[in-house]
Amino acid sequence: MKSFSSFLKEERRYNNAEEVINAIKDALTQDEILNPDFKRMNDAARREFGREAKLFKDKAYNIFSPISSDYNVYQDDIREFMWSVPWDSFQELNKFSKAVGQLRNVRSKATNDVKKMIDKVLMDSNSLLDKWIPVRDNLKNIKPKVVKVTQKRAEAKVKKQEIISKKMVSSSSLVSELEGHRKEYLDTVKKKTISFIDRKMKQLEDKDMDLNKLVPKNGDSQLKAFYRIITVSKNTGGYQINGPDIREISGKGVRNYIENTIKSAEMDYDAFIQKLIEKIGKPVVNAKMIGNIWTNCMLTVVCEDGEQQKWHTQAIINFSKYGKAFNQFPTRRKK
Repeated sequence: MKSFSSFLKEERRYNNAEEVINAIKDALTQDEILNPDFKRMNDAARREFGREAKLFKDKAYNIFSPISSDYNVYQDDIREFMWSVPWDSFQELNKFSKAVGQLRNVRSKATNDVKKMIDKVLMDSNSLLDKWIPVRDNLKNIKPKVVKVTQKRAEAKVKKQEIISKKMVSSSSLVSELEGHRKEYLDTVKKKTISFIDRKMKQLEDKDMDLNKLVPKNGDSQLKAFYRIITVSKNTGGYQINGPDIREISGKGVRNYIENTIKSAEMDYDAFIQKLIEKIGKPVVNAKMIGNIWTNCMLTVVCEDGEQQKWHTQAIINFSKYGKAFNQFPTRRKK
């Protein structure tokens, strides 16, 4: 069975009917198929089917074109048959198959000249049906195997997490050492977040606490949204479109903002540990970290096979003007 990453990398293109028909046959042997792949396959099959159906229809028109007023008795039947020729929908194949049967009945009562015309069309009709009815049926059989990309992503995420969990167990000494520095990391995140809030409030104070002065009407809506998280309105007469929007700091809003920033930093620290385990590339049996993760941190690890590695890390936190915190952990191996 294909891996999820290979599904995403592949974007199969079909140049002709044979390629798409073979791909459909191959898909029947697969345990599952991603929805985008099935859609491309189905669309390509319909496109090729529609192209061949049009060629058939054009050819049939030419074959039946000699039928004139001398053959009026056949014209309605021929017209009905031509109307039944599908465009690009496999659902129309059953209707067309019935029309082919009715055309055979017309043949049994026709003159020899008309029989010859009908025989040519019947031969092409059978070829069209024999080729595309199995394709339609195969697509129906494949459909229960179709899975959504979101489902596959979720499954891949779970599988990856299982692998990471095993690696963290095999490198428990490293995890334990890094966990010992989590608090100092989060304490600094909190301090830097408070400092960021102070800077943003100073900008508002410079505008007399009027948010409309800091961010004019029709200005940056995201920046206004951030200030409305950490402040509350002091307007007593209600909001006025062209009036001032005087604000004051909100204790509850600031606490919630700090808590959410720390939660995000927690997840970023977890990701840092997981990525470092991946970078080291083998189980760690001993680990020692010297320094502060924000300034001059040196991590020395001893791997299961006896190899010693040294890694330098310096955490960075940046805030966008909208209050979004970005935590980074540039980590390089030292020789």
